[in-house]
Amino acid sequence: MKIIILSFILLLLSNCSSPHINQKNNTQLNISYKNRVLVAGVGKKIYENEIIFSNINIYQSIYKMADQYLIYEYAQASSGYKFTKGVKRSVAIIFDTNDYDLQYTKGNIYFFTLRQKKNDATIYLIVENRNSSALKLVYGLNKISYETIKKALQENKVISDTNNTITKQIKKTDMIKTKWSPKVIILDQLVSKPVGRVPFGRK
Repeated sequence: MKIIILSFILLLLSNCSSPHINQKNNTQLNISYKNRVLVAGVGKKIYENEIIFSNINIYQSIYKMADQYLIYEYAQASSGYKFTKGVKRSVAIIFDTNDYDLQYTKGNIYFFTLRQKKNDATIYLIVENRNSSALKLVYGLNKISYETIKKALQENKVISDTNNTITKQIKKTDMIKTKWSPKVIILDQLVSKPVGRVPFGRK
């Protein structure tokens, strides 16, 4: 059974600027450019959680969007702290995996596929590197939606609808795949107070 899952609205992008991931009210996740919505997924927020460490805060939300659940996480380092590992290494630490592939980048937006150690399923991940002190993560996308969004940004084309069906219901806590812990923050030094200027790049 085909179900229309997301309405993707894409306006032309500028090569010299970067799109941004946003959540609007409790019903929408979108990618915007110059205050205009580029790609939007409309649904309902069904879960939210907050994890507080001394040097980073993580805000987690789950959106039910027709036939799929999207997980949105916003990780904000505390004042004076920075992400020091680069986007790719940060993703490996946050999801506890070295089995990942950077598929595409557009400005500060990164498209990854990855697999975790205890789960053979592919995770389709979109990351925004807002700056050296914040990361935004969106995952839970099925392959069709992920490829549709990626192609839209690659080709600067208007995207209409995609179709797919959900296969099973999952516990909300099982949907969250990140592995935030004191070990990640402290021992793995995901964030720290930089000594001098440390660029947060794409390594």
